[in-house]
Amino acid sequence: MFDLVSKHGLRFKPPSYLTLGCLHENKGALIRMFTSNEWKSSRYAKTKDGKTVENVVLDKGFWGNIIICLKGALPLIEVLRLVDSDQKPAMGFIHEAMDQAKEKIQIAFNAITKKVTKYILIYLII
Repeated sequence: MFDLVSKHGLRFKPPSYLTLGCLHENKGALIRMFTSNEWKSSRYAKTKDGKTVENVVLDKGFWGNIIICLKGALPLIEVLRLVDSDQKPAMGFIHEAMDQAKEKIQIAFNAITKKVTKYILIYLII
């Protein structure tokens, strides 16, 4: 998490982006934890909440959706940080930044050809 804060600064940044980034960085450790014998023998593994969390962490779709969120959100967060800065940029500069954000999102999602439909939905929103 510290790396994310130091990389992107302390200004505008939705906490959920940091949380998703931390989850993504710790994916391997989380999967190992929920597949370990220690987890399986713990009292938490037998609770309803424990089983729910385990199922989420072990779901490949969950990790794919985190990547989609991170790839789609970062370019937009960069534009929001620009608008949130102490020096207010001209409207044309913001418009150019939005166009660049759209291009970055397009490039990010073209690398995942199966996710093009999700990219189009994001693109239409912005």
